[in-house]
Amino acid sequence: MIIKTCELEGLALDWAIAGLVHAEKWRHEKYEGGLMASMHGYRPSTDWSQGGPLIEKYKITLFQVNGPSAISNDDTGEVDYDGRDMRGGEGETILIAAMRAIVASELGYEVDVPDEIARSGG
Repeated sequence: MIIKTCELEGLALDWAIAGLVHAEKWRHEKYEGGLMASMHGYRPSTDWSQGGPLIEKYKITLFQVNGPSAISNDDTGEVDYDGRDMRGGEGETILIAAMRAIVASELGYEVDVPDEIARSGG
């Protein structure tokens, strides 16, 4: 299923990041409902201990758009990836914005996500 990078979230966003930067952290397994991604706790779009190092590695600059004066994971954010225009780099949280920016920079503004993952909703 083709999904705009700026709309990636949850498991689909984490799946895209895992495939780019930590392929060893994910694999597909059969479940009763069909094929589902088994991420083994890899959630860089919500876990600062996993997403934070990627922000540093990819030299992402964070910009607070809304929210309180201190940037936290709950603030709306947008990012700049190494000086490039990152239309995919916006999100409900800073981590989501940063992970979308990485995906957009590496894969473009649309990503082909397996249907089973895209439909999982989380």
